[in-house]
Amino acid sequence: MADNYGQLTAQPEAMGLLGADRRVRSFTPSLLLDLPPEERPSAVAAMATTPDGAVLATRTLHSATNPDDTASEHTTTTEPWALQARDALTGRLAEHLAPAAQRSAPDLTDQDSTLIWMWRHTDPAGIRTWLHDRLDHGWELLPLLATLITPQQFPFPLIDNDTWAGLDALFTHDDLYTRLALLLSNSPDTAPPTDQHQTNILQALRDRRPDQPQATPDTTHTPS
Repeated sequence: MADNYGQLTAQPEAMGLLGADRRVRSFTPSLLLDLPPEERPSAVAAMATTPDGAVLATRTLHSATNPDDTASEHTTTTEPWALQARDALTGRLAEHLAPAAQRSAPDLTDQDSTLIWMWRHTDPAGIRTWLHDRLDHGWELLPLLATLITPQQFPFPLIDNDTWAGLDALFTHDDLYTRLALLLSNSPDTAPPTDQHQTNILQALRDRRPDQPQATPDTTHTPS
């Protein structure tokens, strides 16, 4: 399944909400947990050999160790098998993202973006360091956010609760607001972005600013 993940051809069902990838993700955690604990790390590592397989492996491990999907952005279990699987996955994700470091933020592929989002599930501190290093060596934050955040799909908000939590894992909210302070301030000395998606992201971040009163956004739209 990991070898074919990313090339699934079944048409979405349930008014387009239930795609082939989501159906696969619904039963892979139980298949992983059916294995003896000592065999699970090697199975996860084998799944993650390809970039698409690494995406499925990460989602599988996260769901298997957070069965209610409410615990954390990252794998929190202390079971030895899960820690070994997590470390193996983190190494695979770093390998698959190595070519992305040579591209500019706007040139990241959809697969690059998905792998970045996945890395937060295995090692938030590691992906945060990786992203900060990219930002310190040429990448710009707003174009990066425009690549990572899917344009708004009505009726879902642009930055819902899941995306908000994911951004904290990837960057920390404090770092986001510090790095984007001038753009968020609407200062006349700072040229606003010409890209509408970037403009929408800035407004969503203004609305999400922790010291601003706000309604709780819908949580049904998950990040990539």
